Amino acid sequence: MYKQNLARWGEQRAAEYLKSHGYEILARNYRCKTGEIDIIASKGRVLCIAEVKTRSSTEFGLPCEAVGERKKQRIRRTAQAFLARYPEMDEFEWSLDVIELLVLPHGRYIRHVKGAF
Repeated sequence: MYKQNLARWGEQRAAEYLKSHGYEILARNYRCKTGEIDIIASKGRVLCIAEVKTRSSTEFGLPCEAVGERKKQRIRRTAQAFLARYPEMDEFEWSLDVIELLVLPHGRYIRHVKGAF
């Protein structure tokens, strides 16, 4: 799988995973001037702001380790911009999560790291 196809595949699997765990997908690839959020979902009164990381090896560490401080700051700012645009969600708690996927020769792995940053 090429890198771009792998990323798209991972985002699709992550959305399916969230749906199967009771989340409603509100937005995918939400963009504004501050950045992009891969998936915004809700479950009850909690917003899941998710960065999806997909890898085909652990040579450079686990997928969730690839989210650096600059990326985290951008996601926080973009989440605040999303909430400013949708004030009806102001009362929601929000969780900044990472959904990591590994596609290895011996199997596939998905993990939802809640409150990752």
